[in-house]
Parts: sequence; structure tokens; C-alpha cells
Amino acid sequence: MIFRQSASREADRDNADAAILKCGYFAVVENLAAVIVSGGHGECQPVNGENLPKALLPVAGRPLLEHQLEWLKTAGIDSAILCLDSKPEQIRARFGDGSALGIKLRYCVADVPRGTAGLIKSLGAASLPDDILVLFGDIYPRTDCSRMISLHRTHQALATLALHGCGRKMPSPGVSCRGRAARCAELHGCAGEVVALGPGQRIVDFPLCAAADQPGFALSPLWIIRRGIFHFVPDNLPSDFVKDVFPAVIKAGEALVGYHESGLLADIGSPQRYALFSQELAKKR
Repeated sequence: MIFRQSASREADRDNADAAILKCGYFAVVENLAAVIVSGGHGECQPVNGENLPKALLPVAGRPLLEHQLEWLKTAGIDSAILCLDSKPEQIRARFGDGSALGIKLRYCVADVPRGTAGLIKSLGAASLPDDILVLFGDIYPRTDCSRMISLHRTHQALATLALHGCGRKMPSPGVSCRGRAARCAELHGCAGEVVALGPGQRIVDFPLCAAADQPGFALSPLWIIRRGIFHFVPDNLPSDFVKDVFPAVIKAGEALVGYHESGLLADIGSPQRYALFSQELAKKR
């Protein structure tokens, strides 16, 4: 069953939430849920002349989503919600209910843009467990995330965000902040959302870029959020975690923690990064 969400159809969304609860829609393992946010509006990539949704991009002969689902199983999560707005029928035809992979897979299709925070809250925040693992649909997970989950719970953080290094230091201080962020994105595949870390891995700011003489850590599209974070998300309005929610959490003095592990994941969300990653895999085979 695919649930479609529309801002103009509140009753439909309420009915969908009720159905979600009834069928055990959320992946709860030790009070943890998994949500995969797959694709921006209509995001597809051309592969061998065919426009494929990112979930179906071939990686080592198998769709990217298949690798992600197996990674979740390794972490002890046996079901997941897949949030889509691009070719859901094509993805559903390939994966069905997930039983072929030994995982329970459910679908949610957003008819209107809500932002990442608005989308996940609209699934029924009250029915979610304490912690939600948010995995974006254009990353290839490389290693076990158990240490990230442990860090999140040890710090009792409102959110724990995976980070990756942007080199030993940011590019030349003679380059503007925006230019350094753009260069970081070019070199390391990040979107330029650089964070400033304080004691205890606590994130203290979301500057456009790090100081030139400091190590740079950029936000990766893998987070663990606590249900209480939805207090910072308005009802029935678009809201984005990175632009709106995480800065508000920091301003309120709540704990936002960064988790850095080399090689945790690979972002293959652009044709260029996908091509480079495919070449890297081919060399290792």
C-alpha cells in the first residue's frame, strides 16, 4: 500500500496515520525507527540512456536501495519507511514489500513539498519511537552505524549528525567563505553545510564554512533524531532540518552532536560523484 500525502487533504493523512499504526508501519528495534528519504522532487539520473530514480541506481550490479536495506538489517533494523516523490511505482515494482530481502518495506509518497522535517513529522510523530534513523536515498553506507547509535544515546542528544572531513583545513583564507564552501563541495562531495564542533562533539554552529586554520567537518545525509525534535517543526508548513530545525535546536541550547568516522558513507547524489564512485568500486573488484 502506498500512502499519498497532500496538504489539502488532512483527513486523508489522518487515515493514513491510523493505517500506519495498525499495520506496524514503523521499524522499531530497541526503540529505533528507520526512515529513508529517497530523492528530491523528480530526481533521477541517466544510466545507459535510461532515467533512473536514485534508489535504483546500479551499484556493484544491484540497486542502491538494496544495499541500504541490507545495511539497515546489519544494524538490527528489519523494516523501514521509504519516502518518495519520484517514480514510486517503478521502485515498488522492484522491491515490493521487501520480503525478498527479509525486510518489511513500506512506502509514503508526498504530493506536495514539505521539507525533510515537515515530511517526517507528517508521518505521525506521536506514533514514532524515541529515536529515528534518517537515511537519505543517495548515499551508499559503508560501515556499521552501531557506534553512532551508541554515541547518540550516551549523550542523550536531540539529534546526532554524521559528519565527514573536508580535508585537514579549508582552502586558502584568501578565498571567500562561499568560495571555500563551494570548493569543499567540489573536492569532497559535501553540500557546503559545514559545522563547528565544541567540547564533547557538540555542534555549536552551522557557519557557511569553517575558519581557514581549522579542520572542516561537513554534514552528511545520515542522522539520528529524537522524537522531541518535532517540537521545533511547525504543523502543516514546509520545514527543513538543516535550514530551519537544527539551527533552532542550537539556539535553544539543546544537544546536537556530531559523529565523525572515516568512510562511514559515500554520497553519490550527483552524476559526477556517482561516476567517480562506480570507478572506485570497479578498481576494487
